[in-house]
Amino acid sequence: MTFDREGPLSSESEQELMRQLVAGEEDAIRALYTRFGRSVYTVGLRLLGSAESAEELTQDVFLAAWRKAARFDAERGRLSTWLMAIAHNMAVDRLRHERGAGRPPLVLVDELPEPDPTDEEDALVQ
Repeated sequence: MTFDREGPLSSESEQELMRQLVAGEEDAIRALYTRFGRSVYTVGLRLLGSAESAEELTQDVFLAAWRKAARFDAERGRLSTWLMAIAHNMAVDRLRHERGAGRPPLVLVDELPEPDPTDEEDALVQ
């Protein structure tokens, strides 16, 4: 089965493409990349800010799609939505890793302010 480059795929075409991908047919990954590669790259470029990072993300997204093809569920959404979600999640993960998000800053004990003794006395009185 050949897949047009333009216009949305029918649900049947999406399922057939993913069936071929699960079966390991190289033409399926080529068709997937030809059809959605530019969109995935654009998501990467917008989120990551560099062409090099977007290219790397694009490769990783299609590798992940190849590996996770059996998990695609057409009843939960379109193939393009699934790929864009993979791209978005991978890009956000990279940004978090690069920026160290999610880790609280370390505070050295020596840097903590000394408690005001009057605050402690007021707390004991109450």
